[in-house]
Amino acid sequence: MFLVPHHTNVDSTVPAMLVALAPRAIISNNGPTKGGSPEALALVHTIPKADVWQLHKSLNAGATNSDEVLIANLGGEDSGHWIKVSAFEDGSFTVTNGRTGMTRATPPPSP
Repeated sequence: MFLVPHHTNVDSTVPAMLVALAPRAIISNNGPTKGGSPEALALVHTIPKADVWQLHKSLNAGATNSDEVLIANLGGEDSGHWIKVSAFEDGSFTVTNGRTGMTRATPPPSP
């Protein structure tokens, strides 16, 4: 799981680092217009087999947002919805969208 730093701005996403980490889930702690830059969101969406969860739908022009089931807050204001990660000793984890109640499980890494 990778929590994108600096609100998912372009200066916080380095392609080589993302490829090397190969995250199975990516969390964007962005606001409607704070962070969530079009370039950064486009880059994190290129990581194979990784769900991209967003705290807010990006209202920045040209932003590639995730499917709405992976976005906690859809409007321009903060509705107070959250994204929760629960990690387990075997390396598996779940991610839950507080707005929809949807949870996705990620299995433990291969040995």
